Amino acid sequence: MANFKEMYKSPLFVILITYSEVLPIGLVVALVSALILRKKQHTQTSM
Repeated sequence: MANFKEMYKSPLFVILITYSEVLPIGLVVALVSALILRKKQHTQTSM
């Protein structure tokens, strides 16, 4: 735990940890919304 506390003193480490927590969820949300919008657009042009 002391090692983790020492690493958190570095701003670069804090930025990396923050992005590694948020990035996977953001990618999943973006991909799902892109698929939904693609399907909606595809069905609208078919009519």
